[in-house]
Amino acid sequence: MVDWRKYWNESIETISRQDLRRVQFKRLNKQLNNIYHNSSYYRGIMRKIGISPEDIKSLEDFTKFPVTYKDSVRELISAGDPFGGLLCIPFEDIKSIYSTTGTTGIPSIHAMTKENQEYAAEQTARLTWMQGFRPGDVLFWPPVRWNGFIFGVTPGLERIGVVSITNILYPLPNYADKMVYALKHLHPDVMAAPIVIFDGFLEACKRVGEKPAEVCESLRTISIGYGDVLTNSYRQKLIKEAELEPEKIFSGGGAADTMIHLAECEVREGTHICEDLYLAEILDLDTKEPVGENERGELILSNLYMRGTPLIRWGSEDISTFSRETCKCGRTHGRATWIGRTGFQLNIMGKWILPLDVDDLFIDVPEAAGVPFTLFKYKKDVMEKLKMKMVYDGSKGLTKEEFREKVSGIIKEKLGVETDIEIVDSIDDLPKIAHKYKRVEDLTKES
Repeated sequence: MVDWRKYWNESIETISRQDLRRVQFKRLNKQLNNIYHNSSYYRGIMRKIGISPEDIKSLEDFTKFPVTYKDSVRELISAGDPFGGLLCIPFEDIKSIYSTTGTTGIPSIHAMTKENQEYAAEQTARLTWMQGFRPGDVLFWPPVRWNGFIFGVTPGLERIGVVSITNILYPLPNYADKMVYALKHLHPDVMAAPIVIFDGFLEACKRVGEKPAEVCESLRTISIGYGDVLTNSYRQKLIKEAELEPEKIFSGGGAADTMIHLAECEVREGTHICEDLYLAEILDLDTKEPVGENERGELILSNLYMRGTPLIRWGSEDISTFSRETCKCGRTHGRATWIGRTGFQLNIMGKWILPLDVDDLFIDVPEAAGVPFTLFKYKKDVMEKLKMKMVYDGSKGLTKEEFREKVSGIIKEKLGVETDIEIVDSIDDLPKIAHKYKRVEDLTKES
């Protein structure tokens, strides 16, 4: 008999905010002692600014601690320390070593203990259970085996008891054809995939003459994101074009450096995080001061359980909002709504534009909703035009030139900027990094 209870761990998922803060501070205090005594990088920072773990007597005091960014750690990596001064345990205590994707630069290397993996598994179990994963479910997913995020996801799914159908991620489009076959004939119950892989699946359905809704008929849950973000425009594409049922579609994802997993519940008002395992802050992009509830800023994360290579007040370089209001699903932990990366902001004639700003323009435009694209940074300062590469689908009734003119007109009307659009025929023609699109290609960086 299927276990349909609502929560994986009800006592912690519905904990009061007051009790949650007590849990956070207890774990933060332990983590601060860990990094002060064992991390050469953090110990150096703390001594430089003259603080010790004993000086942090409350979560409010924690704002004294400086924000750390990847570039600081990368400097130490370039100097010869693969862990960038973050390693807090003897090498022989490491259970696994993993890497990030390297979306914004050199991939960073992290170490995990057996205890760390247990916490990461608990996180995944809670959030995938929330999305409808149940014991005995057959899961179809293309795991990103070189990305550290998988080290927490796999044991979490095993903890629930799902049956996994896995395959290699690349190369597209060949893998996508196999994906259509597997979904159609193996009848999985749940699915999790990066957007670039799901786009490959949709292209393959057209190529082999299958309807996505029919191929996905057996699926109860489709968790999409994992490297990219399930935007409102892409959601509309899945509902209207692929004819998938809205209640099947959930946003999911995470980050390998902090090992955080984020997921959307049935309410679909932001992605939940496990705040007993992470301390989340939103800071103003310029002043680095805390912003108010649901105000836009940079997401700063502190991993409260990672002992191997802990990240404390880690600048995610993600622009988000955050709500600590109890969700309608009953969970008391906060929810993040992702907006973009700080490095993805483009200055077009004095107007700052993110990929999401462009994507949102096409929510109600059938020919362009959810269509993959890449924006280009071709100057280090102000640019005259928004330069982009966008996939064209000839089955939607417009010629390439008509499609280009329509997209250009919408961007000009809504954002007030001129465009230079290159039209391509497939997602294979867009730049990618590992399992995600390059939403912004920086042409100003030295190769």
